[in-house]
Amino acid sequence: MKQLFTGLWRHADFRRLWAGQTVSLLGSQVTALALPVAAALTLHASALQMGILSAAGSLPVLLFGLVVGVQVDRFRRRPLLIAADLGRAALLGSVPLAALFGWLSIGLLYLVTFLAGTLTLLFNVAHVSLLPSLVQPQELVEGNSKLELSRSGAVIVGPGIAGLLIQIVTAPFAIVVDALSFLGSAAFLARIQTPEPAPAGTPRPASAVSHLLAGLRVLLRHPILRSFIASLAAFNFLSYMLRALYVLYLITILGVPPALLGLIYAVGSVGFPLGALFAGPVRKRLGTGPAIIWGAAVSNAAYLLILLARGPLGYTVPLLIAAQMLVSFPSAITAINQASLRQILTPREMQGRVTGASVFLASGLGTVGGFLSGIAGQVIGLQTTIIIAVTGIQLGTVILLLSPFRRFREPPGDSA
Repeated sequence: MKQLFTGLWRHADFRRLWAGQTVSLLGSQVTALALPVAAALTLHASALQMGILSAAGSLPVLLFGLVVGVQVDRFRRRPLLIAADLGRAALLGSVPLAALFGWLSIGLLYLVTFLAGTLTLLFNVAHVSLLPSLVQPQELVEGNSKLELSRSGAVIVGPGIAGLLIQIVTAPFAIVVDALSFLGSAAFLARIQTPEPAPAGTPRPASAVSHLLAGLRVLLRHPILRSFIASLAAFNFLSYMLRALYVLYLITILGVPPALLGLIYAVGSVGFPLGALFAGPVRKRLGTGPAIIWGAAVSNAAYLLILLARGPLGYTVPLLIAAQMLVSFPSAITAINQASLRQILTPREMQGRVTGASVFLASGLGTVGGFLSGIAGQVIGLQTTIIIAVTGIQLGTVILLLSPFRRFREPPGDSA
């Protein structure tokens, strides 16, 4: 039994980081389903309003992605993580309160989504930047795999819980779970004891712009980092188009009820933990670059199954679950190896800025995609917009196949 708990299982502070992420992600999966369902069913939102709601969550990346990266490198990361958790708990707690007093509106959902998205951006950049300060470089793949297991477990369990909660207490009140989860995450993070290296000092005004752009320069000048950022940006633009209207499409076009919606997300996501477990072995077998390309190609192709999901629920739901499963397993392998590779190739003092720049470039285009999806859904229809998004996602694979990734085997200094 002792042999099962080796490596980072014995690292107390990593376990606290891991536990905090697990608790908060579980609650977040409830909100990820509850917010769009609240907009679609409780407030009867249009396709345009759903697009705006999706864009509101990712707009902070476009506005603040670079700035947040600079700030994360200037301060110790753990206090930033705790502050982001407490702020998100307060924001999301306002949604059930508003519903209780009859104040819930699409405008409030826009505001909460935008502000919570801003704090989530801060949390994500600081979280990724903190990990290399807690573990050794050779432990990064293991650490990211375990963190991916948390996300995977949350993606599997969360939507099922969300679907039941929405069915029982309605979508706005299901969000209480997420608010409480952020408080639990803050409690775990507060117990981390490993001292962080001293952060860089505040840049002089004359060099502020240089600091702001430093992460972008690292990404764009490195051929490997540049390749997967280009692929990820294309993928995010089109996948956010799909995501913005997916819940509305399933509910209004395919007639999927909330409980089955949760089932699709939950059962279909069992591939995530499998991908997390196989990320290291697949990398060792194929090499880092080919493993990333293989995962992206299979995952992107699986989205095409969504287009076949038409007809009775007995046929549609299993096909949507299969699509989700075939997306989740290989995408986890790609995501873990990409994140670990970026952390290895990035100097410690640049982790925040490079992560912020990465999020800015990749997810910033996702914001645009989500907003344009709402307009397209209103003008050319839900189904046509979904077809465009799903077929366009394949562009991410093409970019990787044409990049130096296909010949890239091992990162410098990686002896794992």
